[in-house]
Amino acid sequence: MKKISLLLLVCGISIAAKAQQNSVSAGGDATGSGGSVSYSIGQVSYIAAFDGVYSVSEGVQQPYEISVLTSLEDATTDISFNIYPNPTVSGVNITASENTGAMSFQLFDVNGKLIVQEQINSLNTTVNMDKLASGAYFLHVLTENKTYKTFKIIKNK
Repeated sequence: MKKISLLLLVCGISIAAKAQQNSVSAGGDATGSGGSVSYSIGQVSYIAAFDGVYSVSEGVQQPYEISVLTSLEDATTDISFNIYPNPTVSGVNITASENTGAMSFQLFDVNGKLIVQEQINSLNTTVNMDKLASGAYFLHVLTENKTYKTFKIIKNK
């Protein structure tokens, strides 16, 4: 009986407690072919690293937002678009699922001012946003002079 009591006492003392610097409201682990990451939502202190192109903030969930705001319901085509990276620092790429034909894009600021208007001539089109101020922008993809889809894009410094 003394051995069991001693064993329980030793096991009870050797339990280590883990604590975080801040309390968080949610979090988890994400894994994929490129690696894994643990994330938390609600943590107020973090460490950020930026190399001029890419940034990472340890302890903070990174926002990844692609907002499709409108879609033309009576469109004669089923072309899908991928807009990346978003948020961006220098510009976004528009990747179409198939040949776009006579489609174009328009980039507007939040005040509705037309910034850029160009044809989409290939499966991959780049929209340069280097000289634009940080903020939200709206990218309209047009077919037959009608808005096919509208994407919200966030431009960071």
